[in-house]
Parts: sequence; C-alpha cells; structure tokens
Amino acid sequence: MIEESAASREKGLALVKQVAQEGAQIVCFTKLALLPFFPQHRAAKTNCSLSIASST
Repeated sequence: MIEESAASREKGLALVKQVAQEGAQIVCFTKLALLPFFPQHRAAKTNCSLSIASST
C-alpha cells in the first residue's frame, strides 16, 4: 500500500507540474486522491443496473 500511495503522489505531482506549465494557477484534488481509501461499510451486493432500468 505504501508503494501505491507513493506512486499516486508522484503521478499527482507530475500532473501538477504539467498543468502549471500549461498555465494553471490553481490545482484541486479530491479529498482522497492521494491517500488510501478505507471504506467503513461493505459495498452493497445489489445490481445497480436494475434500479437504473426501473427508473427510466
């Protein structure tokens, strides 16, 4: 996991440098973009396509 977060930071830093060279003055990342995510609840085992299909 440490390797993954280091790789994420390096990728994020490279992207910041790239967009700064392209003229960006502000760069925002989502809250967990550079950190590991530990969900508090298991994902539901329901099929989301069923609810999408029934709402159309």
